[in-house]
Amino acid sequence: MPPTAAKGPLLEARVARLLHAEGGFVRRAVDLGVRFREHFQVTDIDVLAFFFDRTLETRIVNGECKATEAKSAPSSADRLLWLVGVARLIDSKSSFLATTKSASDNTRGLAARLGSEILDPRDLERREQLVGLTDTSPYGTQAPDLAALAADVLKTVKPDDELRRVYGFARSDLWLAPTTIALKRAIGACRVLGGRYSENLPEKQRSAVMWLASETITGITLALTRIAALAYRQPEDVFERHLHERLAEGAASYAAMQEMSKTIDKFMLGMLTEFGVDPAKATAAIGAFEPKPPAYAGPLVELVQRLALAAPATVDLPRLAEHYLLGALHAPVRSAPVPASNEPETARLLRLVATFLERQAQLPAELLEPLRKNGRAQPSNSQAETQPAHEHGAQDREQPTASREDGTAPAAEEAAQPPQLFHESGS
Repeated sequence: MPPTAAKGPLLEARVARLLHAEGGFVRRAVDLGVRFREHFQVTDIDVLAFFFDRTLETRIVNGECKATEAKSAPSSADRLLWLVGVARLIDSKSSFLATTKSASDNTRGLAARLGSEILDPRDLERREQLVGLTDTSPYGTQAPDLAALAADVLKTVKPDDELRRVYGFARSDLWLAPTTIALKRAIGACRVLGGRYSENLPEKQRSAVMWLASETITGITLALTRIAALAYRQPEDVFERHLHERLAEGAASYAAMQEMSKTIDKFMLGMLTEFGVDPAKATAAIGAFEPKPPAYAGPLVELVQRLALAAPATVDLPRLAEHYLLGALHAPVRSAPVPASNEPETARLLRLVATFLERQAQLPAELLEPLRKNGRAQPSNSQAETQPAHEHGAQDREQPTASREDGTAPAAEEAAQPPQLFHESGS
């Protein structure tokens, strides 16, 4: 029997569960206003999904859920027009309107002309049947009551300007900003959260920091997966150069910052020469404003290239990260099916991400523990006797291993690698 009709937040959760079951990484209620610093009548994106193919190419889908029956509510045609505008704004490849009423042929025709689609109750039920969803299927990371958890976090952090900004970032720019910018800001947010976390915090504040860390870490895994798509397609040296340039950018592009640096160099050199400064000392000042990537650029390139080498497992990286991290905060998530076709290998990659974030973003090991304790194969008695114990997942800081065609690495080879990954210190 198909799931019963749902309205409002329940409809959004049901649609999100469907997209998740179809392989998407899904977010709900993503705030548009924070990202674009504008007041929109459409205040948020009801459902936002990221789909990755086996080469990590991304397809973004945005959806609006129309559950109200009030006469004053915008019509389906109006909402379809909004959807197309939102899709262009966020570079979405496709959009849909989910409704609780049967769609007419005229409405479907309009959606098709606009490059969108309709998801009415019959469409929803058919697709749920095709992926095996029923009334009793767990919602997992798309559970409706997780919205209440987010609301509690907002209430807790509201008096704290710094944490409130991190919350706003986690509800908007983390998912909507250009990928490298989102990653850089997320690493900065991790450093804020790492400095604020303590096991001795009052329960509400500690839970709020843990939730913010969960969202931020999940957003980082999404950004890493999207960047790994470039590493999959480009020679290593080309990818490294391009990523360094993107990491060095600020408000202006890398090329614009280089031009500004050259202009400033000419001005400074002329001024110092005019004041009689020794030419050797004056020349030493050249390049002070040259755009430079952050200190974690090297370890980041290494991490992303490893993810690209294991693309079939990296596809599920953000979904599995979300499952582990939210599962640590919300018990029902843990009972949902694990969203990874090769959990041990994707979990191994998540442990590499955890190592990077602990060393380069100064996140406490406690906040990263969900990424490290899950998805491990239990060692045999002989392995347990011979394998040394390492604290905080150090055994996962291994050198690259030869991958099979499906991106997996033999467990024996993985365990034999020395813990030397991401040896550079963060800053």
